[in-house]
Amino acid sequence: MKKRPKRKSRSRFTESIAQSIVALINQWPANKRLTWEGIVSMTKHDTGLEWSRQTLQKQEPIRLAYDAHTAHYREYIRSGNLPKRISPENLVIQQKLDRVNSENDELRETLRRSDERLIRYLANAIRYGITQEQLESPVPKIVTGTEEE
Repeated sequence: MKKRPKRKSRSRFTESIAQSIVALINQWPANKRLTWEGIVSMTKHDTGLEWSRQTLQKQEPIRLAYDAHTAHYREYIRSGNLPKRISPENLVIQQKLDRVNSENDELRETLRRSDERLIRYLANAIRYGITQEQLESPVPKIVTGTEEE
């Protein structure tokens, strides 16, 4: 009867392990190429535990750190200069800030158009002789035929 090979015992992947792997990626020089296989071997060497590339890639902080390093490496290859490093946390914050600024610009444009419309309505009201009392009077209640009295 053949003996089955023992399975490697795997430890539970925790947030602190993810942060230590992110720190390893961030310490990697920007002028050196980094691969997922390299991250797997660095992790095994540093923590004594081995996870597959897929497991590491599923972890968002690790994936963001890898993507940031890859972008820095490509910038280095393109320009020959070492780019300024941005941590993955700051990158996420910058993306959120960009989204909020974009939304803010859209809302400012909507407000500007509403202001223009209000000025046009007021100018037309003055032109056609509508008094201030008429403009400030409450809107009459709309009665529908389905209401019971």
